[in-house]
Amino acid sequence: MNYTNFEFALRTFIGVFIGYFIAYKFAVKLPEILNLSNADKLLFA
Repeated sequence: MNYTNFEFALRTFIGVFIGYFIAYKFAVKLPEILNLSNADKLLFA
């Protein structure tokens, strides 16, 4: 594995990690932002 492939793999890993982190934070905050009722919150469980 040369440096170019390693850099690409590293960037891809970081990109995926940040993507999952933002998606998780967004999913947690979404019910609060929309101020959903308890019945609607069950859909996000």
